[in-house]
Amino acid sequence: MKEIKIKQAISYIQKQLSGNSHPPYSDLNKKFNLSTYRITLNDLYPKLGIDVLNLKCKRPNASQNKIKRQLMSYVRKEVKNGHFPTRRFIEKTFGLRLTGIFKGIEDLYQQAGLNYEQQSSQLLKTLKAQQLQELVIEIIAKLNLKLIKSRGTHERGVDIIAKNKEGLIVGIEIKAHHRFEAIKKRNILQLERFLINENLTKVILITTSSKINVKNENPKIEILSYNNLQSFCNENQINVLKKIRETSIHMKTNEKEIKRKEILDYAKNRIARGKKITSNIISKDLNIDLNTYFKSIYEVYDYLKILPPIRIMREGRRSPHKGHKRNLIIQKMVNYIKKEVSRGHYPSGIDVGNQFGVKHIWNFITMKELYEKAGFEHYHIRKKRGPRKKEIQL
Repeated sequence: MKEIKIKQAISYIQKQLSGNSHPPYSDLNKKFNLSTYRITLNDLYPKLGIDVLNLKCKRPNASQNKIKRQLMSYVRKEVKNGHFPTRRFIEKTFGLRLTGIFKGIEDLYQQAGLNYEQQSSQLLKTLKAQQLQELVIEIIAKLNLKLIKSRGTHERGVDIIAKNKEGLIVGIEIKAHHRFEAIKKRNILQLERFLINENLTKVILITTSSKINVKNENPKIEILSYNNLQSFCNENQINVLKKIRETSIHMKTNEKEIKRKEILDYAKNRIARGKKITSNIISKDLNIDLNTYFKSIYEVYDYLKILPPIRIMREGRRSPHKGHKRNLIIQKMVNYIKKEVSRGHYPSGIDVGNQFGVKHIWNFITMKELYEKAGFEHYHIRKKRGPRKKEIQL
């Protein structure tokens, strides 16, 4: 009788699965009286090729260890493919709370024998945005709009400027979100700023997300989510939308190495031409945030093995961290003083500062120390007047 009940329950589950439904144990028990025959979900779903981790209903009691093993196996497989699933991604994918099984995401990776690398690929994020923007431009006529201008991903302002049939200016903002990523209040606030700053009559938010976690009460703002967006697309375009929705930006790529090389090549060329480099200059010329790829501009000089300007050095006179670079720069200053003295000129602090591009040389080293290292008397000593002669009183 038990085998008959199992077959009946499996047949019923198969029918429900066609409608993307996973019947919970409570429903199955009412229908087939499973508890009488000591039949559990472990006797049913595995025979359909569905493991306990992928169940979309309440999982069997005492299945935590099995879920734990399957999660570790899943993470190992994903990391092997260069994908580092986040806590939110795992919880949304499998419909569970990770903290009830592991201490946290780091604990899951550690028990799986892996290091958790929480990094977002800016390259993938940009690529997804570009793909969605190109798709929107393809269907813009179906939205009863005419394209005026589209902006690059690094440009400020709304992504697309268009006009409607009345000739009024409409903005389109692109959000190439993963299917688990929601549209939030901050996104609506951004659109409200666009309305004012760019003098738009309307702004449309076009997104690959189906989750809208905010109530939009502004009549000048329209949200076109994934479900509505599909109606304007052909089969190929829908496939592009699906790919954007399914692609996680938490992927391991060689993006960082590529960007670092681009920054280093640019900086080396600029320094060779005698021009300064700053994070603002790099951001403006390369559209790259320096701090994403280097700790500071100081580290760029380290990688190039070039002495940085004194103005950005952290090895001042009062600094507890005085290293090799400071000694090299001081030696250059000493050599400069020796050269000038051989010509009969004794440089002042201002002279040294001008020579090495720093306003206040005394924050780095005193002139007394420099002259002593050069083997000369300090210029204050040289200029010191002798003792006054006592006046003879009559």
